[in-house]
Amino acid sequence: MSEKILKELTELCLLKKWSLRELQMPSRKPVFVGRRAVAVHCLRRLGYSWSTIGRALSRDHSTVIHLFNKFDEQGEPRK
Repeated sequence: MSEKILKELTELCLLKKWSLRELQMPSRKPVFVGRRAVAVHCLRRLGYSWSTIGRALSRDHSTVIHLFNKFDEQGEPRK
């Protein structure tokens, strides 16, 4: 993982009082999925590719795209 994206994720985690490990762990609990969705939206806004975001979050790029489409910027499911 590049240092730049790691720095961005670390800053987000500090701001939101999350742990980077929580974003990267394999849990599918709604609270963690929502947090990952927020991270995906933030990183995508900063111009990172789907593949780069996926590697940073220990996910496949298609999973990252799904998160982006299914959740809003606050991590709430879209209707």
